[in-house]
Amino acid sequence: GGLSMTGESRDGDLFRVVLENIENAVFVTREDGTFVFICPNVQNVMGYEIEEIERLGHIGALLGEDVVHGFPHEEPDGGFDLESEVHLAKGGTRWFAVTRKRVQIADGRWLYSCRDVTAERREKQRTLQSEARYRALFENANDAIFVADPHTGNMLDANHQAELLLGRSVEEIRTLHQTDLHPPGGRKKYAT
Repeated sequence: GGLSMTGESRDGDLFRVVLENIENAVFVTREDGTFVFICPNVQNVMGYEIEEIERLGHIGALLGEDVVHGFPHEEPDGGFDLESEVHLAKGGTRWFAVTRKRVQIADGRWLYSCRDVTAERREKQRTLQSEARYRALFENANDAIFVADPHTGNMLDANHQAELLLGRSVEEIRTLHQTDLHPPGGRKKYAT
């Protein structure tokens, strides 16, 4: 394909090897989003042959028009990131953090770097689900539950049953020290 970077010289070979082995898929487009350069590693990263990307013709066809149009017109010097769900050549989808930067390279005006963040998104989703399960167990428990900082003894959280037990809101409970939960004569025994 005419849009891949190859070269006969040692420098050309060096750039080719680097570009084939970087983890991010890199594209350079004209102002209108048509491709000027397609990094040869796109096959490893997204499963597409360079010719398939060339046939798409436009970065929006690969990343989604909503992503391309989601970038602000005036971007900060360091670029701007958006996430896009990309349909892979061999089926399935992966999520990419897409950075776009303004460049001046021959006909190229935009440099897109696409980093696969699928594993990070899955881990974040698992964490959110775990936190939701914990919160549901915590809030729906039949017993009063108090959470205190182990180093300071300051109250961090309490569930609804704790509010009922003390006759105070969670906000009020958070202003307490764990020793405030014990009878006055036994507070010293439970101090941290």
